[in-house]
Amino acid sequence: MLLKSNPSIRNALATATITVAAATIPLVACTPASPNPHPMPTASQAIATTSATTEGTPKVIQITHTEADERVRNLTWSPDGTEVAFTLRRESGTGVYVVKPDGSELRQVWFPNGNGFPADLEWSPDGTEIAFTHIGLDSEGEIDSEGLYIVEPDGSNLIEITYSEGVAFTETPKWSPDGNRIAFIHGGLDSAELYVAMADGTGLVRITHVEGYALAGEPEWSPDGAWIAFTSDRDESKDVYLAKPDGSELIQVTHVDSSGYADTPTWSPDGSRIAFISNGLGARVVTVINSDGSDLTPISHAEPNAYPLGLEWSPDGASIAFTSTRGEATDAYVVKLDGSELTRLSPPELVGRAVSPRWSPDGTRIAIISVGAGIRDIYIVKPDGSELAQLTDFKGDPDAWNPLWSPDGNLIAFTSDRDGTQDYYVIDVESLRVDPAQR
Repeated sequence: MLLKSNPSIRNALATATITVAAATIPLVACTPASPNPHPMPTASQAIATTSATTEGTPKVIQITHTEADERVRNLTWSPDGTEVAFTLRRESGTGVYVVKPDGSELRQVWFPNGNGFPADLEWSPDGTEIAFTHIGLDSEGEIDSEGLYIVEPDGSNLIEITYSEGVAFTETPKWSPDGNRIAFIHGGLDSAELYVAMADGTGLVRITHVEGYALAGEPEWSPDGAWIAFTSDRDESKDVYLAKPDGSELIQVTHVDSSGYADTPTWSPDGSRIAFISNGLGARVVTVINSDGSDLTPISHAEPNAYPLGLEWSPDGASIAFTSTRGEATDAYVVKLDGSELTRLSPPELVGRAVSPRWSPDGTRIAIISVGAGIRDIYIVKPDGSELAQLTDFKGDPDAWNPLWSPDGNLIAFTSDRDGTQDYYVIDVESLRVDPAQR
């Protein structure tokens, strides 16, 4: 039976306080802030470097060229695929940057005053703004502040959504499908709650309100923007809940026992179902449930040593890709929603060492990462496990991380330390289809 929220949850406050380690940290909606008065000089213009290609291998383009101890992280494509945002850690600090996928027009979007680092970059649906979180550090490297910000890709119109001093965190900002609101988690060492604010920094609403120890997390908007799925361990077990963005209604979707949990809620493309991972059968399994809480269906095998993670729906909503770890072996799989046609994407040469499946936008291919022998390479494969193609071939000890398809499916962005520094690269997947003589 579905549970409705109690009146105290329905009447979420527009402002609230979070109690953390005996200190009360106010969380308030803020008016737009002025741009950073002391920005770091813009990084040197990136020079895109294209690797040599041979028959059957794609072009790999190095977009950024960092120096020792510098790190590129948090890659995210703009919705139209014309730009990539990322964070760059340098000796002077960590800032937010945007660059074209050919390496041109690199620009600094935001840089903090003092120590700290931005994270959780998220483009607005129309590509006109970027949301990100920032953790501030004191002179000894301890957290002393945190906040959530929105900025335009050219660095203008910085808006401070929230700001708190002390030991606290704000994480996982998620834009509503219409781009008018943003959901996020804010909390401290023993509590974390779900909030929603308007994109202009006004209208802050605390959606959840639980006394004592409770952690909310993993917010995900439904495709129509009517609900936010999230997890909470408010009742000793960790369950999936749905909340209205205005805090007026809360529904408990899953009901696991006190020793169980459900996490990683992920909406189907049409919003009718939610996939998540649960240990309700004595083992971690991929599970699908209707958004009204009916028709609970485990779709992966319940094995004591299996550990599925990283759920991703196919674009047509018919299948789910995920990674499963069994002991020291890790493989990528695709399965139908009724649990049929469980397909291991790892071919014989990659069995036990393939992770992070990512669907192409048209659903015809899946990018995976091979792991082993100190090297991580990127491959693409069809959903039925056929036509494996290796996209990178690193020698020595370099790694590739976090392959991200461009919205048109022609490019894959990733980070790698192939040259001793962690940089941003692009794979021209379409070059696989071009006659090598014409490259």
